[in-house]
Amino acid sequence: MKTACLLFSILFFTHQPAYPQNEFKTRTYTYKTIDTTQLKLHVVNPRKLKGKNRVPAVVFFFGGGWVQGTTAQFIPHCQYLANLGIIGITAEYRVRDKHGTTPLDAISDAKSALRWIKANAEDLRIDGDRIIAAGGSAGGHLAACTATLASFNDPQDDLSIDPMPDALILFNPVLVVTSFTDRFGGDEMAKEASPIFYVTEDTPPALIFHGTDDQLVPASTILEFQKKMIGLGNTCEVILFGDEKHAFFNKGKKDDRPYHQTLVLMKQFLLEEGFLEK
Repeated sequence: MKTACLLFSILFFTHQPAYPQNEFKTRTYTYKTIDTTQLKLHVVNPRKLKGKNRVPAVVFFFGGGWVQGTTAQFIPHCQYLANLGIIGITAEYRVRDKHGTTPLDAISDAKSALRWIKANAEDLRIDGDRIIAAGGSAGGHLAACTATLASFNDPQDDLSIDPMPDALILFNPVLVVTSFTDRFGGDEMAKEASPIFYVTEDTPPALIFHGTDDQLVPASTILEFQKKMIGLGNTCEVILFGDEKHAFFNKGKKDDRPYHQTLVLMKQFLLEEGFLEK
């Protein structure tokens, strides 16, 4: 499925996949301090890390329109990954309702998080060459920004560390923010903050989940991003879920089948890209 665009109907998935037994533990680290605000990473580790082995990590950024949200959104995903032997991380970042900030500050925070993780990879038992950025909606936008945008860096960061991840896993991501100009401070800044305009041949492989009935993020923007990725020789798998709306993938909905299916497909992508051993 290197360049696939697949359409799924959850009607075909009537059972939940079997997962390994829960074996994980969580640690919290402060990766950035702005005045009195401390931004934290919640790291879910597999319990059985052998010897000095270092393993891949997936860093999740929550959704909420750059306005609100909580790291709890992706804790179930982190626990699932920990059971597969991968470190799962949920990252805090500044949002408007809590911090009075803009999405541009959030982009800066996302890049800071990736830099901190890379700088501390050895202590965290993370393989610094196998770090995946992930997220949903606005969080998917932030993850994509770490892989595409050269700007919006915090000058307090160690800028010698490249925040680019080694892969992307995106859940109905906002890849074009030009329809949110009021939040981004105008047309020019919104274009500069749109990952779709900055895809290069170095953009890492991506897996994108999207609902065909998403009224907030048009599926056409996802397919255009995929077209640009493929045109430059990059891997970009798009999985479209028929008749599903925005945020269809979250755990805890009345119908959890899309959540479980995205986990299975995420695992398949990690296997294909060499982040998991077969």
